[in-house]
Amino acid sequence: MTLRGRRVLAGLVLACLLGLLTPGAVSAHALLISSNPQAGQTLGTGPGVVVLEFSEPLNPRLSSA
Repeated sequence: MTLRGRRVLAGLVLACLLGLLTPGAVSAHALLISSNPQAGQTLGTGPGVVVLEFSEPLNPRLSSA
């Protein structure tokens, strides 16, 4: 194999390794979409009910509020 061929092969191997080692964009957690009362809102008294809306269903065994 020629020197140029080795360099091309090394470049391809390096590109493949970088592609495998680069993390993808994933979301492992549900995101809070909205809440009532609003996040950071100051209330005169405690609310009777708090409503939280998430981007996906929560696992009750792993979640608490």
